[in-house]
Amino acid sequence: TGYPFIFTAFGIFDIAPNYCNIGASYEDLPTVDECEGRFKFRREWTIFDWCDPGSSLLVNQLIKVGDYTAPEVSCPAGTPIAYSTSPFSCGASFEVPMPSVSDNCSNVTVYTEIVTTTEEEVINQYGLPTGQFVIDTVVVRTIQPGANRFVSSIPFGDHFFRYVAEDDCGNETELYCPFSVIDQIEPVAVCDDQLNVSIGGGNIVPGQPALARVFASDVDEGSWDNCGDVSIAIFRNNFNPITYTCGTQNSVTGDFVDFFCCDVGVTSDITLVVTDQYGNQNSCWLSVTPEDKINPFCDAPDNVVVDCDDLPYGFDASDAGQLEDLFGMATGADNCGVASVQQVASNADLECGYGSITRIFRVTDVNGLSSTNSCVQVITINEVHNYEIYFPEDAEANCGTPTPDTVEYNELGCDLLAVTSNDEQFSASGDECYKIFRTWKVINWCQYDGESDPYIVGRDEDCNGVPGDGDRIANNGNGFWLLARPNGKIYFDQDTDETPDNNVPGINFCGVSNDYYSFEYDETGYYQYTQIIKVYDDTAPEISFTQADAFCSLDNVNCDANVTYPFSIDEDCTPDGLTIKVFLDPFLSGDLVELTGVVSGSYPDYTITVNDLPIGSHAFEVHVLDGCGNSDLAILPFDIIDCKAPAPFCLNGIAIELMPVDEDGDNLPDPGAGMAEIWASDFIASPITDCSEPIKYSINRAGEPNDPDQAGLVLTCDDEGTLVIEIWAYDAAGNSDFCETYILVQDNMGVCGAAAPMAAGAVNTEDNEPVEDVQVSLSGQASDEMTTENDGAYVFTNLTAGLDYTITPQRDGDYLNGVSTFDLVLISKHILGVGPLSTPYQRIAADVNNSGSITTLDLIQLRKLILSIDTEFANNTSWRFVEEAYVFPDPSNPWAEQFPEVININDLPATSIMDADFVAVKIGDVNGDAAANSFAVVDERSYEGTFALQTDEQELKAGNEYRVSFTAAELARIEGYQATLTLNKGVELVDIVSGVATEDNFGLAYLGEGMITTSWNGEASDAELFTLVLRANSDVMLSEVLGVSSAVTKAEAYGKDGSFQDVAIEFSTGTVAGAGFELYQNQPNPFKGETVIGFNLPEAAQVTITISDVTGKVLKLYRQDGSKGYNHITVKSSELAATGVVQYTVSTGTHSATKRMVIVE
Repeated sequence: TGYPFIFTAFGIFDIAPNYCNIGASYEDLPTVDECEGRFKFRREWTIFDWCDPGSSLLVNQLIKVGDYTAPEVSCPAGTPIAYSTSPFSCGASFEVPMPSVSDNCSNVTVYTEIVTTTEEEVINQYGLPTGQFVIDTVVVRTIQPGANRFVSSIPFGDHFFRYVAEDDCGNETELYCPFSVIDQIEPVAVCDDQLNVSIGGGNIVPGQPALARVFASDVDEGSWDNCGDVSIAIFRNNFNPITYTCGTQNSVTGDFVDFFCCDVGVTSDITLVVTDQYGNQNSCWLSVTPEDKINPFCDAPDNVVVDCDDLPYGFDASDAGQLEDLFGMATGADNCGVASVQQVASNADLECGYGSITRIFRVTDVNGLSSTNSCVQVITINEVHNYEIYFPEDAEANCGTPTPDTVEYNELGCDLLAVTSNDEQFSASGDECYKIFRTWKVINWCQYDGESDPYIVGRDEDCNGVPGDGDRIANNGNGFWLLARPNGKIYFDQDTDETPDNNVPGINFCGVSNDYYSFEYDETGYYQYTQIIKVYDDTAPEISFTQADAFCSLDNVNCDANVTYPFSIDEDCTPDGLTIKVFLDPFLSGDLVELTGVVSGSYPDYTITVNDLPIGSHAFEVHVLDGCGNSDLAILPFDIIDCKAPAPFCLNGIAIELMPVDEDGDNLPDPGAGMAEIWASDFIASPITDCSEPIKYSINRAGEPNDPDQAGLVLTCDDEGTLVIEIWAYDAAGNSDFCETYILVQDNMGVCGAAAPMAAGAVNTEDNEPVEDVQVSLSGQASDEMTTENDGAYVFTNLTAGLDYTITPQRDGDYLNGVSTFDLVLISKHILGVGPLSTPYQRIAADVNNSGSITTLDLIQLRKLILSIDTEFANNTSWRFVEEAYVFPDPSNPWAEQFPEVININDLPATSIMDADFVAVKIGDVNGDAAANSFAVVDERSYEGTFALQTDEQELKAGNEYRVSFTAAELARIEGYQATLTLNKGVELVDIVSGVATEDNFGLAYLGEGMITTSWNGEASDAELFTLVLRANSDVMLSEVLGVSSAVTKAEAYGKDGSFQDVAIEFSTGTVAGAGFELYQNQPNPFKGETVIGFNLPEAAQVTITISDVTGKVLKLYRQDGSKGYNHITVKSSELAATGVVQYTVSTGTHSATKRMVIVE
């Protein structure tokens, strides 16, 4: 605003900020706002004179700062803007753009309106149009400042955005910006996608094709546009616009398209083109496969009547080609062309070749349609009989030569002849063997009345006095002909030639007619004639056989075998009249013994079967006599040899001490050397008998070849520890077998030399049974680990004296080893206080859930394991170990303090620790019958009787459900039972209904394999035990699909008297289903390390378990004395030296079974 100024004699001068002695200063007071960018304030000036300070002057200046310029506004970019209508209306929806606005000073507020102009006609005072128009501006939308700028339903046409921009000081600018609403939306095309097109009728003559026309309106199914009407047109593909038929191009777009016969079955596209009033286009298409629905027409040939003997020989009413050649073929017509005319059926209603034949025809057009009109030809065949029968002369024959002449016949008319013969054999009246009276019977089924006796044809119809000689061709001595002609008469003649020059037999033997042997007879259609045949036989039967291989005796008690010896007989004449006798020549002594009832079979192959013949060389002498007195004899030699190897019974391990040895001859023990001798005979537990004695024994280390002459072994320091050996037995016949046992080679005297201190011990059960497969770990100031073998011993060598060590045993897995419902019985008695467990180790075994107590929870978890619901313990290992030297403070409470499961060695003495022993406890096995090692003897329980689950026999029908309720008469006398119930594919389980046994007593883990595990113990009477609800899949008896097994849970029951019993199902019919010989799948499978092979024996027996590879090579052989019921053996993969698929066979003297298992690396 500048500074004040003064007028002087020299002019006007600003005081900025002083002039001479005059100065000026100012102070601005607070502003007063009028609007944004416009305000007022007072500036107070002080004018003072430096020469006269007291004469200062105060002057007020009012200053107003303001905005007086309107905002600058320009149309949005792209103006004029075009907006398209929306798809569903003829109005537009869009966001109104802001103009470009700027102001020099303040904010700007924009008011927006959409306006349009309308032309309206002027109406005069009388309400009539004047023809004059005025332009009116109409506001369509108003948008306030800050409001949503989206608008909709803006009508089609030209409009304006009217913008009014006002700044904060009231300055305004108004601007009109044109825009348009146009239709840029294609119409909606809607096609009928269910359109079916059929070719219409027509003539296949060129110029009159059959076609189908489809109009655009047929395809349109409501096409529309948002702003008005639409027009429609169509075109098709697969068209030839030049020839106007099928092709590869598109047709011209128009009101319709045509389809032709060549389109039938070919999928083509029809495109509908929809255009709106503003030229926007859209289209839709559909695929059509034209069909030909017009059936062709069939025209049958005329009906025919014919005599049956006018038909050709061998006429076959089912031969369509022959019928067509004889009686013609149908014709056909169709709109699109005929593809074929066929005879589709020939229904012959013929009896003996006469009657009617109905031929049915069908015409098929090129599109596979068939004619539907009746198209039938009927052929009528009249009855005519005309046939010839030849009867043969008598004959003579030798056995094995061709048979004599037989009856022959010719069917010339409506005839169906059948010939049979019946032979009667008579003893000889001359030098022949026998005579055959062969009675021939010939029936014409088309003529015989079914009741009359046959006409007997004489044996001398030629009247020459020689019966049976005949004269088929003059003077050659053959038979004669019976001629039956259409006139209903029969004649006898020497031949069938009835022409005038050949109907005279030469001599009229019967003396009546010069044309035939006999007069006319009425035809009967049934004739009988007897032919006599003399049979001669001077050829003896012939016996043949193949020398039998030696028969094996597998019985070392009776030393005998069963012999089955086949032989054959060749007999041409009387194979049904053979007499066979068999004699035994024992030990080829020449003293024949006739055997009866030992021959079986039928001509020509027979078998001699004789049981229980002793070892040695023998022979059968076979005598054969045929029906004509001819005979043959053959000697069938054979040997019975001893094939049964002697089975040695070995002691289960021997301990032997190594003794000092002087090999250098200085009369002093050699340092570091020890020796012991042991003999095969030392291991023979009991003598054995054999059919080929004496028995000889040998001994060898396992893995070394056996030598029959090696009766003993020299053991050295290299053998110290557990040495597995084989004891072989040999009989005089060269048979051999072995058993496997072990030697515990000890060096208690230290003859094998001084060594570093060691820590050693053994792992045994409470019953002092060595425990195999225990992983024993050494930790502390040295670390090592080893796995116990079948002696349970372990040793850690080369330790340092004075250091500290910890020994920890571990074994897990084989959870079911030794575990059964009997353990549940014993634990229950302990909980109830009626039978407390007597040792702390039994109580540790009973603490299944590792809670430090014995409760019902332990019973629940153990039963789940028995039923295979669980496969391991949730909070415990399979085995626990207690330091053997530990003394329980309170044996009735082994958890009173934590019992030691490791052995800590402090300051290992130089003399070693040799008694670091552990007691192994198998969790869940409170009665101690777990198999602790591979040499352990199988627990031979004595089964006394059978605990029967009783139910009614039922006949099951497929699809029906049945309730199978079980009771047990002996339930009150037992403490518990367990078993595996088996269902075969004939039934499936629907439900189990509780009784005495509830759902907790059943396991369904193996239901998919047809097995239900069950375990129960407690007190109960003979009430209903439980009920199975079964659905039958086939018609079958219940006893055929329901059984008992030990496949998963061993089948056994436990009597209150301490006895063990079998478990079986007893049906009301008396049928008993129990577990017999069964071989189970190894568990686990596939396996790495070890697996368990289980099997069930119906009675105690010696068992051989053979493991071999797929080529049959034996990898390992085990033998054990199996007990009645469930048995098992643990197999280690390290003993087999194989991977992949191997097979295992379990066999006894009477049973054998094989399964496969997989070893993984």
